[in-house]
Amino acid sequence: MIAIVDDDITFRFVFSIQLKSLNNSNQIIEFDDGNGLLDYLQKHKETPQLLPHTIFLDLNMKKIDG
Repeated sequence: MIAIVDDDITFRFVFSIQLKSLNNSNQIIEFDDGNGLLDYLQKHKETPQLLPHTIFLDLNMKKIDG
């Protein structure tokens, strides 16, 4: 599973399409800010198979930076 965290919806869409074509994987989750990712990780911390193996994180976001 791969997580993409970026406040730019266009970037998330394009990057997701590129990853799917390279990885042949449909297990990509997207978040529009760091808080969403942190909430997801906290909620699924007891279920390792639901945690992302790789996180692509935007370093400059509005609410919380990477």
